[in-house]
Amino acid sequence: ANRRLLGSAAREELEAERSQREALQRAYRSAADQASRSAGAEHEAVALRAEGATLREQLAVSQASAHAAAQAAAEAHTALLHFQPSRADGAAAGGDGGGDGAGLA
Repeated sequence: ANRRLLGSAAREELEAERSQREALQRAYRSAADQASRSAGAEHEAVALRAEGATLREQLAVSQASAHAAAQAAAEAHTALLHFQPSRADGAAAGGDGGGDGAGLA
């Protein structure tokens, strides 16, 4: 009876150790998975920060380009207005070229 009791106690002890080992293995795998996810998230955060910096640079270049284009368009408009003959100049030169054509030979 003692032998059976000792055998049973040893089996229970082995079973408890096995259960504990399995629980520790699950905890280790869980911690490793969590560390992997954390490292992945950190890597993604670094990539997103780099992409954000690139997009900010592209925005600054685009804004500068748009500003330069708007300024050039305004200067071109001013130049066109300056070099376009006025109505008074056209009248002094014999009209605007329209009308009934009476001045033509």
